[in-house]
Amino acid sequence: AGEGSYPLLPRGEDRDEGPLITAKPDTHPLPQHTPHPQTPPMNTLIDRARKLRRSATDAEQTLWELVRDRRLGGHKFRRQVAIGPYIVDFLCRERQLILELDGSQHQDQTTYDAKRTAWLNTKGHEVIRLWNNEFLQDPQAAGEYILAKLEARPPITSPPKHRWR
Repeated sequence: AGEGSYPLLPRGEDRDEGPLITAKPDTHPLPQHTPHPQTPPMNTLIDRARKLRRSATDAEQTLWELVRDRRLGGHKFRRQVAIGPYIVDFLCRERQLILELDGSQHQDQTTYDAKRTAWLNTKGHEVIRLWNNEFLQDPQAAGEYILAKLEARPPITSPPKHRWR
């Protein structure tokens, strides 16, 4: 292997021959994806989403218990999901419905939240925002409201499958 090369496939621990294949950093065989300048790298978003799942607020934990395992009308939800440059609290992909639980910090970021919601709307998602304290006062009523919104939205359809003859 020449100077400045990087091993892609090691030969094995019991051999001294070095790597079978080497490539220079600027000759990567696959084209590189150039993300939108405002979009963090996907691994950064995924790591952040994992941290958010582990540090869920009381309201998020309560809502998760309400919607997980298709408990709300049979609709599947995921939590802390990366969509473009954003991480949303809860997502029902089938109905493209996003649930956001907002604490007091959101009172100071209404412009950011409006921009974020507008961007998600352009991607076909409806965003429901609930205040943490109001949700925790009556989670059952919030669940009924969410279910009504879910049922009012048509399910997304997959593109037709092509039949090869």
